[in-house]
Amino acid sequence: MNKRLIINKIKFICFNKTETPSSSGKEPRFSRLWTREGSTVTLNRDEAKAFSEIVNELFSDPTIYQNFSIVDINKALEEIISKVLQEPRNKREEKIKEEIDVFLQDLNSKISEWIFIFPVENLKLSVKQLKLNDVKIFNFTKYHANKYLKSLQANLDQNPHYRNNEEFIKSYLNQIKERFIKPLTNIKICAEIKVHGTLKGAEQKALRKLDLTLGIIKLFTPINSYSLKNYFGLYGELIRHSKRESLNYKSDKTEFNAKLEKTGYLYPFELNREDINSMKKYGLNKILEIERKNNKTDLEKRILNSLIWFSKAYDIPICRKPDSPQSQNSTDTEYYNLGDKYLKLMIALECLLIFGMENKKENLSKRCSYVITDSFEERQRIQNYIKNAYNIRSKIVHEGEYSVTQDEASELMKFVQHSILTLIKFIGRWKIKTNEDLYQWLEKNRLRDRKINN
Repeated sequence: MNKRLIINKIKFICFNKTETPSSSGKEPRFSRLWTREGSTVTLNRDEAKAFSEIVNELFSDPTIYQNFSIVDINKALEEIISKVLQEPRNKREEKIKEEIDVFLQDLNSKISEWIFIFPVENLKLSVKQLKLNDVKIFNFTKYHANKYLKSLQANLDQNPHYRNNEEFIKSYLNQIKERFIKPLTNIKICAEIKVHGTLKGAEQKALRKLDLTLGIIKLFTPINSYSLKNYFGLYGELIRHSKRESLNYKSDKTEFNAKLEKTGYLYPFELNREDINSMKKYGLNKILEIERKNNKTDLEKRILNSLIWFSKAYDIPICRKPDSPQSQNSTDTEYYNLGDKYLKLMIALECLLIFGMENKKENLSKRCSYVITDSFEERQRIQNYIKNAYNIRSKIVHEGEYSVTQDEASELMKFVQHSILTLIKFIGRWKIKTNEDLYQWLEKNRLRDRKINN
């Protein structure tokens, strides 16, 4: 982190303004505004740019990047600037240095260990719990509810503001139980994550860990028509299962129909001991080893980024199921959702196998085939498939007209899943450690296939 750059950028902001907007009567033009320390500060476009550059520089520090949220840093920087602006101009530079020193010295004091419990929707766990690195997935029972409430009560009993107010404590605990604990008990499956940071920074870290962990589970899911209807994830981020009733009739009123459709996920995702053992067999521990590293290589980041896009594609609902014998003209697919799923899958493949500004269609088709198989004939078949898949992707992006079928989406999911899992499985054997290693390995395969073809 360049401390001198930070100080100079704050000087640029603070030596060109006062505490409050102009009182000229005209509408002030500004790109950023806040009120701190009893005054309002506005930044114009250049000053707001300098503010963003300071934030980016602060996040180059590992302690800040790993433990603080963007909200934390924005707020801290706003407070520093507000304090500096209250000083006379001849004392502002000294105040900037003082405030930056205090901020950097106090970083560690703002970091705590936090435990987050998030509800997971549409997941069934037949084992007591599943521990994947820092994420524990478990059935939230009355035992867990009572344990939390007892800890909260003990905390209140020791608090000098509440310990002699039994009526308040009882009322407060009951509110927490009804408003927060019971819903978790009803949902059943929760994820517990222990992380360090500020409250907001730790929460962001916990949510990222949960998102990636659930994505890892999805990566090992057999892809078929059933699996596309039982997606799962953080509660509140999915299109939930529901029933939709509708009516239709001819304008001459000679025919009437009633229709009932199931929307959202149709089945729960079940995870049992056999499934977990299968995940371990096909590379779960290797992915977890990558995930828990603090300093990931560019290749490891590439793989995890591809995995996240695959997970986002997995979560897109694609099916409406008619439930009523009176339903007519129902369809099994929804055009836009399938197109969205298809695009996210292509993004996942591009994250994995494209380097910079390249011919995506040709390189994706060839590189995907190199990863999946050594057979020249099989590679030709895969290359033809991926080229066609990329044509579909281009029609969706550039024309917005291509209707993707459920079979096409399922087939592409299998290819992307197979590519990610195969690369994870064999990068050790292929002696691939960096993006450059992967690029060179792919180029060697391209040259070999060219010789065979000639």
